[in-house]
Amino acid sequence: MHTQTWANTLQKLTREVYFGQFVQQVNDLWQKEQIERQRFIDEIPDDVKAEFINGKIVMSSPNYHHHLIVLDNLHKLISNYVFTNDLGFVGGEKACCRFTRNDYEPDLSFWKKEKSQHFENEQYLFPVPDLIIEVLSSSTKRRDKTVKFNDYALHGVKEYWMVEPKTERFLVEQYILTGKEYKLRNKLSKGKLSSVVLKGFSLKVEWLSIIGKAYQIINEASRLKGEKQGKQEGIQEGIQEGIQEGKELGKQETLIELAHNSKKMGLSPKQIQELTGLDMDFINKL
Repeated sequence: MHTQTWANTLQKLTREVYFGQFVQQVNDLWQKEQIERQRFIDEIPDDVKAEFINGKIVMSSPNYHHHLIVLDNLHKLISNYVFTNDLGFVGGEKACCRFTRNDYEPDLSFWKKEKSQHFENEQYLFPVPDLIIEVLSSSTKRRDKTVKFNDYALHGVKEYWMVEPKTERFLVEQYILTGKEYKLRNKLSKGKLSSVVLKGFSLKVEWLSIIGKAYQIINEASRLKGEKQGKQEGIQEGIQEGIQEGKELGKQETLIELAHNSKKMGLSPKQIQELTGLDMDFINKL
């Protein structure tokens, strides 16, 4: 319900003779719900993704491969940027965020340093994030677009992305909080998307819709490079260079696809390199 509509309804209720009974009944229901909410916190196993939404425990279904790949790419890109620039903390899908009534486990959450600097090592309940990203699935899409959409806005989540990961209709919707409501800023299936909360951070939507193959290659190559150098700084350098190469590969999706098809047709790595111009280390890992 819209905030102003609810305020008007509440004002009308205060004029009714049964208002006191109404308040008592609501309070009784609230107390019962809080008992169930505490049971949710105490009893749900750590390895189970679940949320407490409007008085009920909601269990999540296993995710499809394309969902996991997109989420993994998002987490790597954003985590690297936040870590490099010392901006705060990025939480994965098991970071439980406590709202007034509900406890959510968003796919990806970000807290600015003003909040995250107070987090403790043994903390398992977190405050309202500054940025939330949800990767949609058939079982969560309705909640992500209704209950969560409204609750995130009501509690001041400044930026909210909803990512539709299916390749045939890949889409990212970016909402920015204006007052107590979200306004659509971008709705993209390709092109550059820049965050408002994460100053200076941007990505190409195409990087996510590649379904991760390019980034799998880059990450593996970066890891091997770091191991060969045998130093922590070598690993960091490899990761940084891998990400930079990933930006270039984001522009060469057709070349990567061509390399895959060429390998299926029996071409040798050398022939594929001559055809595409891709690095031999990448080609060998296709």
